[in-house]
Amino acid sequence: MTKSIKSQVDDEEFKAKRKQANLLLDTGKFEEALPEYQKLIEINPDYAEGYCNIGLIQIEQNRLAEAEKNLMISIQKDPELLEGYYNLGLLYQRKGSFAKALIFYKEVVTRNKQDSDTFLQMGFCALSMNNKTDARAFFQESFRQRPNSLEAGAALASILIEFNLYEDAEEVLRISLISYPEEISLHFSLGMVLRQQNKPEQALAHFKRVVSLDENHAQGFYYLADCCFQLDLLDQAESFFAIAYKLNQSSAEIVLQLGKVYEKQKKMDKLIVAQQQWVEMVKAQLWQLDPESQDQFNTICQNLIDYYARESDINKTVYYQSLMSGHDSFDLQSKTEPDDYNISLLIDD
Repeated sequence: MTKSIKSQVDDEEFKAKRKQANLLLDTGKFEEALPEYQKLIEINPDYAEGYCNIGLIQIEQNRLAEAEKNLMISIQKDPELLEGYYNLGLLYQRKGSFAKALIFYKEVVTRNKQDSDTFLQMGFCALSMNNKTDARAFFQESFRQRPNSLEAGAALASILIEFNLYEDAEEVLRISLISYPEEISLHFSLGMVLRQQNKPEQALAHFKRVVSLDENHAQGFYYLADCCFQLDLLDQAESFFAIAYKLNQSSAEIVLQLGKVYEKQKKMDKLIVAQQQWVEMVKAQLWQLDPESQDQFNTICQNLIDYYARESDINKTVYYQSLMSGHDSFDLQSKTEPDDYNISLLIDD
């Protein structure tokens, strides 16, 4: 039985309107797409995809209650519409209802086991619920299906690092770098993973890549310097720590490490200035330091006491003694700090 001419015309008109609405949605023109889908469901109240896409647009507009209503209608109209279940998962994930989101995401992967993106979102939900074991499994499946996904690779590597599975994380990061050879975060993470495995020479190559891609990456320069220090490349370590400090002058840790480089280089004048700078940076937060750092504080203060005692500088000797005993009662800012106290003056440009 053939359709009437009018029905054929109606079908063609509906298809044309649907194509236009989909084009607007795909190009992110949500405000324009929304009324087009509303017209389509007026023409055909059983058009499940229309309700689904209206719900998706309303999620983007943060109209979550309306989105939930339309998405529920979409899966009632068509229980096989996987996009409806996925978008409901997305909606509940946006609302922070992660357990509920997982229910709808599981509907998707039960019917289509080859859905990398849904497994990825399930991983994020599980992670938000602090279920790292399930998160790892979901991220792993997402990455297995789509090894060229930067998001899946980064998420999987991150959780493998949390599990101290550094060799597995290294493999994932190396695979990801095949597709994204200039992705700074991948090089940085791989450098950190190699560093954890006591492979400073390999790690150094990736931190070098980080700073070549981003000359303002303070952490990249810090860990590049750290690798050089481990490899006894002291002049390079000094230079890279100096750059790291210039990029992040609030970091006491960089000053401390720079002091260690000077100590190993036997540049005692620079060591003293660096140690003074470090003490001034951390003394106000001494009570927050862990026991090892507090011991380090006392050791450095003792070194400064011994140095200034040899120099017959009573004021400074007493000052660092007072810090060790917890009584910072001396204001020596104008009296005793050397002319080259500022850390930037002890770093060669």
